[in-house]
Amino acid sequence: MTLSLRAGDGGFLRVGHRGAAALAPANTIESLERALAAGVDLVEFDVLPRLGELVLAHSPEELAPGAPTLDDALSFLAAHAPPEVGIDLDLKWYGYEEEVAGALRRHGLVERTLVCSFFPDSLRLVKELEPRLLVGLSYPWDRRGLADRRLFAPVVPVGLAALRRSLPFRLRGMLARARADAAMINHLVLSRAAVERCHRLGAAVFAWRFPRANSDSTAPWYGSVKQARKMYCFAFPLLSMVTFALVEVGLIWTTPLASAISEIGMDAEEHTSPTM
Repeated sequence: MTLSLRAGDGGFLRVGHRGAAALAPANTIESLERALAAGVDLVEFDVLPRLGELVLAHSPEELAPGAPTLDDALSFLAAHAPPEVGIDLDLKWYGYEEEVAGALRRHGLVERTLVCSFFPDSLRLVKELEPRLLVGLSYPWDRRGLADRRLFAPVVPVGLAALRRSLPFRLRGMLARARADAAMINHLVLSRAAVERCHRLGAAVFAWRFPRANSDSTAPWYGSVKQARKMYCFAFPLLSMVTFALVEVGLIWTTPLASAISEIGMDAEEHTSPTM
């Protein structure tokens, strides 16, 4: 059965995040099982390389002893997931696209899978390796963890407001570069304009939240997001667009605001190897 990224009733798709992380340890077979029992439309899990094999984990720091391998997870889903349930496979790094495509072929799950990543070039390679796969571009990538740093709390809301304001105008190029079928956008930079733009471009939209315990509504900067949006919408719309454009092309890097906006919102073009 070919995966559909649109809810049949025009509503929302139910996605089990990291399996069912609220009901069982994240990225485990038990978590995948609980997600299926909850009746999700897609079950999502994260994949990282470890010592020559692919395992389920959100980050090297969260890699648990005995973490299931990708083959373990796909074998379980191929045997137990109803044919109408899809797979949202989130690549947390790059360089193992061929192994992922091969594993999905072995388990007969290619046409039921959406592969996601922050790295557009990685998604293009996935498409080249297996054109039947659907791919989703995740955005934005907080590659330095600035959202968790109190030092940047005053400027993070302004950076998010700038990203939210500019995103609808950037989506065509972003999705085209990744050959993406879906946009996986953090809810703080998502807007009606961005959703409508994606739909006009033929891309589905998935909204997500920061997974860290001290982010989103509990983050030190969260209460200022709405005020920052108003500031950019009514007082400095031109400034927000110009500032972000200058950061994107690398013309300004000196101020904390420019650095914060760039770190939170720049496309994943700089690759550095993770510590495994």
